[in-house]
Amino acid sequence: MHLLNPVGLFGWLLSVLGFVVSLALYFLPTIVASARRSTRTGTVFVIDLLLGWSFLGWIVAMVVAVVSSRRPPAL
Repeated sequence: MHLLNPVGLFGWLLSVLGFVVSLALYFLPTIVASARRSTRTGTVFVIDLLLGWSFLGWIVAMVVAVVSSRRPPAL
């Protein structure tokens, strides 16, 4: 692969961007749980990491992320 070739560089950058977007979508339940300051963020991460490859596991992780209670804000 020649990165100096504009088409090769564009393809490489597009591949990296696709990988990053895919990774973000895969871990979206963990991102949601973290943003919500969920008490079950660790649980969501483990479910997402181990079972997120299956659609059902991803849905379970997302439901746990959204339904779980929030931690009170730090003072």
